[in-house]
Amino acid sequence: GERVSFVAATRRFSTPWKSSHSEGPLYYSVNIGPVHIVSLNSYVSLAKHTPQYRWMEADLKTVDRSVTPWVVIITHTPWYNTYNLHYLEGEVMRNAVEYFARKYHVDAIFAGHVHSYERFKRLYFYEQDDCAPLYVTIGDGGNREGPATQFKIDPIPSYTAYREPSFGHGTLEIFNSTTAVFKWHRNQDTEAVTADVFYLSNVHSRAKTCPPAHEPLQPSYRLSTRVIASS
Repeated sequence: GERVSFVAATRRFSTPWKSSHSEGPLYYSVNIGPVHIVSLNSYVSLAKHTPQYRWMEADLKTVDRSVTPWVVIITHTPWYNTYNLHYLEGEVMRNAVEYFARKYHVDAIFAGHVHSYERFKRLYFYEQDDCAPLYVTIGDGGNREGPATQFKIDPIPSYTAYREPSFGHGTLEIFNSTTAVFKWHRNQDTEAVTADVFYLSNVHSRAKTCPPAHEPLQPSYRLSTRVIASS
């Protein structure tokens, strides 16, 4: 069972969980302009039929794309990661949720935890898929230990579009219902520098061109640089 209450966080920070029909404050969704944001908790079970799992599927299924054409998931632990720190920590969560992110046309998934920057291509179970979400690790806001600098997978793998062991910050600008741009800024430069830029096309707007998401018959887990089937 789950033994962590998270009282230290829930007593200090409020979340819109009631308005999003969540069963508690640890996961929720909210509309901000044209974006439906789904906040998932990396430390609450997402195993099949658990409360967070049921809520997540129901929430993604009922998004009104005429009101919020864009859907973004935010969470703490990255599902994809090539740094040494926290490598593979998000594998169980990824296997539980990735199918639904692809099925319901999630546009991007932002995570933290790793104190550096990494942007992946649109992926579905480690394979490039233009109808899958864009993955960004943006845990690089700064800390006393310095940025993560060591890579578990080196040289850079084909599914990573850009990575840099630096502190920085990102911005997501929505132009309309079909086009947005994500920019990452390196913080230590003396002048404003945009180090990485990526234009996003809305997945739902081109859903008719996307083949259906096929749910894996069993979870797949990545060990080192090999993908193996779980027993």
